[in-house]
Amino acid sequence: MEENGNIGVVIGQPGWFIEYFQTQPIFQLDIVGFLAILGEGSVQTVAQVTTLSWMCLLPRLVPAPQIFIRPNRPEKLETVASASVVGVYSGNIGEDIHHVAHALHRGDKLPPNTVMCVRVTENDKPRPSPKRFGPLAILALMGAVLSLALLALAILYKDGMALLAVILLSMLSTNTGIANKWRPTPNSPAHDPHSPPGDVVIKYAQGSFIVVKCEEATARYLYFNPSERCIYWVRSNTTYRFLSLISTLLLMGGVIALANARIQNQTAFAGAYMLVNIFYWIGAALPPASHWDLSRLQVHLIEVHGGAPPRSAQRVEIKQTTATATAATEPKRGEPARPPTYTEALWKVIAVTGSKDWVKEAGWAPKTAAWADWLNEAEEAALSEPMKVASYYKEDGQEQEVWTIRNWDSRRALSTHLESNKFRPRTIDSATSAWRENGGITEQRPPSQPEAAMPFTKVVKNSPYFSRFQTKYRRRRSGKTDYYARKRLVAQAKNKYNAPKYRLVVRFTNRDIIAQLVTAEITGDKVFAAAYAHELKRYGIENGLTNWSAGYATGLLLARRALKKLDLDEDFTGVEEADGEFTLTEAAEGEDGESRRPFKAFLDVGLHRTSTGARIFGVMKGASDGGLYVPHNEKRFPGYDQESKELDAETLRKYIFGGHVAEYMETLQDDDEERYKQQFARYIEDEIEADGLEEIYAEAHKAIREDPFKKDEDADKKGKAYWKAEGKKHKVIKLTKEEKDQRIKEKIERLAS
Repeated sequence: MEENGNIGVVIGQPGWFIEYFQTQPIFQLDIVGFLAILGEGSVQTVAQVTTLSWMCLLPRLVPAPQIFIRPNRPEKLETVASASVVGVYSGNIGEDIHHVAHALHRGDKLPPNTVMCVRVTENDKPRPSPKRFGPLAILALMGAVLSLALLALAILYKDGMALLAVILLSMLSTNTGIANKWRPTPNSPAHDPHSPPGDVVIKYAQGSFIVVKCEEATARYLYFNPSERCIYWVRSNTTYRFLSLISTLLLMGGVIALANARIQNQTAFAGAYMLVNIFYWIGAALPPASHWDLSRLQVHLIEVHGGAPPRSAQRVEIKQTTATATAATEPKRGEPARPPTYTEALWKVIAVTGSKDWVKEAGWAPKTAAWADWLNEAEEAALSEPMKVASYYKEDGQEQEVWTIRNWDSRRALSTHLESNKFRPRTIDSATSAWRENGGITEQRPPSQPEAAMPFTKVVKNSPYFSRFQTKYRRRRSGKTDYYARKRLVAQAKNKYNAPKYRLVVRFTNRDIIAQLVTAEITGDKVFAAAYAHELKRYGIENGLTNWSAGYATGLLLARRALKKLDLDEDFTGVEEADGEFTLTEAAEGEDGESRRPFKAFLDVGLHRTSTGARIFGVMKGASDGGLYVPHNEKRFPGYDQESKELDAETLRKYIFGGHVAEYMETLQDDDEERYKQQFARYIEDEIEADGLEEIYAEAHKAIREDPFKKDEDADKKGKAYWKAEGKKHKVIKLTKEEKDQRIKEKIERLAS
């Protein structure tokens, strides 16, 4: 035993192999530290799902911990790019498939060019989440047990460096768990009876399809969820990078300490890391469904019969082909049957869904005339003989659903269309492109040249013709509405069918600020809540009702009023003390313990200018601090520096509490007292000085939060009698028939004279 704790191995036998150990008597396992960073491939497969569980905070041995030390964390749960999804009736399109949906179906294991139909239903159990006692939990517990065993071994051998290595490498997993622990955004779409069916079709890279029958809410959660994001426990990127730095130091320190441990502990570490790598490799090789609790989702496989070419069509094909072709296409006895083609699989899906529109939306068929004709014929064939639905009971007593579709020779139909369109010189799309290149002028042939027979009709009056001569909307003619912007603010996503899309409409007049939450309907815009700057007088703001600070207070009043109306004012308090920092309202936990998404509204600026520091962004800031979720960034707030790309929170806070007005008052009072008395006459009349503005706005913000529906107690009470008399004030008295005749006679007499 050497002084440094390592074992020296000396063998005193002759031979060149033995001479090496005689010259190098100390046998060290310094390389064992590298075992701590091996196994990256197996850990990366389950890394994101691991950090979804609280087990990631357990101190334990983890192979390749550098996987969790990344410059940036993923924004959402990884998706599978080898599959794409389309909604049959909704028209939604997904370029990849959600991780949970992939774990549920595993369509990548289907044979090429095959079709599987399933029905997915939901029960009252919780949403899919990692299994509490699944493979990942077992791996975490095993790593913790190995850490305890190595800790006991280090104490037994009185090896300080091994003890330090165990502590550093075990705390490394806890530190990375804190930095990467996350939960998904709450997504529980409510069922709407007016929503279209949620049927979807999934296409995998090998040409196989999965037809899913489900409700629209289930489809939105599983397949179309663009708003899903990872909500991390540590939300600040600066804090995350600081924790990553600590994790890096822990890893480096653990490897260095392990290299200087005794040979017994190094051997134990090597065995532990080899063992944990083996089990992590096994865990990564398991199907994704083994890591998830999918008990909420019930998948029922549906048998599909039919869809093959009828026997009569097969006999005709055999008779019309040559012997060579027949020998090449018809399988011999003992040979396997011909594998299915993509065309046959696509026909079966069209027959099951009864529509071809989703094929065009997803772009899963070539955009040629032959394929367009084939899709039309396939849809007609599917609709001419609708799918038959039946069921039977299996031996285990479960009901099995069976769909029977029409037998149709899809391959032969496509071959016919390809042959008939082979000599077509141009398609309709190519002819339209040529017309556009010609400047919109239809080419005229000389009279002597015979007209060529074309499969399309000349376009005389096209869409540009009608768009030039149609009457614009009245508000467009008067320059009051930007319909280009309105269309984008009003149009709702297809996966949010029939859900209101709110706009934060802000308008300024010479004496007032109008802030409204508006949603667009077919019958017109409907105002959900409104706030006006003249209402700020009830909260102590008597002057300057159109400046930046008044805009902030008006937006705050609107937000608190809308949330109070929805009983959400206690769940979403917003920024109770304005500090000028850039913040966005996030999901909050309701009284029932479930996460609730904030009230979302998009800023509608109308025709107002949107330069940096504009008053309209003061209203938006007030609404955001009041608890509404208004998507925006900090680039248009006062105090934002274009060069440093940073926001000065102190400058923005000054604008919120009227500091810019106070500065101007002091400057004008010193430089031009006459103008100061003229411009701030009402401030002087109310004995308001520059130093007292911040207190006035702070008290107003506090009063708005206490009662956003406060009434003006000093206002005149106007009853029914007042409004009845007001309504008759401008009405013209209706004349009787005799009076009308008399007026006509008088006019005739005046004209005659």
